[in-house]
Amino acid sequence: MSLSTPAAAYLHRQSSTTTELRPLRILVANNGLSACKFIRSTAKAQLQPETCIARGVDLYIMETPDDREAGLSYRAEPNPLVPPGCGVRVVPVETPPGPGANNYGNVQVIRRLAVENECDMIWPGWGHASENPELPEAFENTGIEFIGPSAKCMKLLGDKAESTITAKKCGVPCIPWSGDYPDLATEGFVADAEAAAECCDRIGYPCMIKAAMGGGGKGIRMVSRREEVADKYDLVRGEIPTGGIMVMRCVTRARHFEVQILADKYNNVVALSTRDCSLQRRQQKMVEEGPVVHTSHERVLEMQDCAARLCAEVGYVSAGTVEFLYDIETDEYYFLEVNTRLQVEHPVTELLSGVNLPSAMIQVALGKSLNEIPDVAAFLADPERYRFKDRHVMACRITAEAADDGFRPTSGVVERVKLYEDQISYEELNEDVL
Repeated sequence: MSLSTPAAAYLHRQSSTTTELRPLRILVANNGLSACKFIRSTAKAQLQPETCIARGVDLYIMETPDDREAGLSYRAEPNPLVPPGCGVRVVPVETPPGPGANNYGNVQVIRRLAVENECDMIWPGWGHASENPELPEAFENTGIEFIGPSAKCMKLLGDKAESTITAKKCGVPCIPWSGDYPDLATEGFVADAEAAAECCDRIGYPCMIKAAMGGGGKGIRMVSRREEVADKYDLVRGEIPTGGIMVMRCVTRARHFEVQILADKYNNVVALSTRDCSLQRRQQKMVEEGPVVHTSHERVLEMQDCAARLCAEVGYVSAGTVEFLYDIETDEYYFLEVNTRLQVEHPVTELLSGVNLPSAMIQVALGKSLNEIPDVAAFLADPERYRFKDRHVMACRITAEAADDGFRPTSGVVERVKLYEDQISYEELNEDVL
C-alpha cells in the first residue's frame, strides 16, 4: 500500500496530545440509517484480521440536536452497532441545528468539523451533500481524504447530459435523446419548451422531460403528445430551478437495472453484481432485488462490462452505480445515469458478492488495489462469481402515505412491528439491514 496518499499517512500520524500513534479518524457526514450502516460495516471489518486497521478506527458522527433527541442507536451503551473489542469508537460531533442546508448538506460545516476534529477521512454516505462536487473539492490539499470519487468525476458523471455524451463515446448503448440533435440542444440541453417540443417530435412520443440535476422522483415528467410539453416542461423547471433540461425517448415497457461497481486508484474496476429496481412508486424505488433475472445472463454480462468500461474511461474511484433502462420488447438496454456515491440499496450487492462495501471504500481510499482487499479478491478469484446460483436478495422500503389524501407521501410514527419468529428474528433482520 502506498504511503504517499494523505489518508495512508495516518499510519505515522501522532496524537496532538501524546506521542502515541492514534487511530484512524473518519468524519461521517450523514445521519440515520446511513451513519448506522457505516458504523456496523466498519466494525465488522475490524473483526476480520485481513481488514482490521491495527491502530483502531474513531468514527466522528455528525449529530444535530434533533438527532440527539431521537436517541439514535449509536449513542446507546453498550453500543449495539459496535461489538466489544473491535477497535471502533463512536464519537458524536455537535452539528448546527435546522434544515439540511445548515448541517449535512453544508460543505463548509462538514469541512470545519473534519478539520477541528483532526480527521483523516470523510465519508459522505448517501443523500445530503454526497453527490455535490464541492464536497471533495473542499478537501483538496487539506490532508483529509474524501472517501469517494473526485470532484471531476462527480461533475462529469453526475451530470445526466455529460454522462450520456461520455457513455456514447465509450460505446455504451444510449437511448435517443436531445443530444442527438445539436441544432435544437446545446450539449444535450434544450433552452425552452419550444425546443423541447421539437425534440419530442423528432424522437417520437412518448418522451421524458428530465432535469439534469433532478433525482429522487423530482424533475422528471412524461409527455404523450406535443400539447403536453409546455406544461410538463414548466413543472420540471419548477421542481429543479437550476441546471439543464434534456429530452429522452420513453420506453413504456421497461425495467430499471443497475450495476454496482467498485474502482481503485489504479484504474481497476469491478462490477460486483446487478440489481433490479423496477418496482417504483412516483419514480421512487420501492423494491430492490438482485441479481437481475429478467434478461439473459449474456445481457447481464454486457451491461456489467459497459458499466466498468465507462467508469475506467473517466478514472472513477470508489463505489458507484451505473443505471440502465431495459426494453422488454426489444431485449435492448440503454444507459440511464451514474450515481456517484453508495446507494441505500447496496446491501443487496453485499449479500450477493460477500463484499463489505463501506469497508472496501475505506481500503480504496487508503491506497489499496482491488486485489489487496480480501473480500474483493475472493470475489474476483471465483470463476462463477456472477452466477449466484444459491441466492436471490430483495430489499423492501417501508413508506408512509396518507391513504385518505390520495396516498400522498407523509411522515408518521411506526406504532407496531410484528415479526414471524419462525422465519426471522429481530437480530437477524437488524444484522442484514444495518
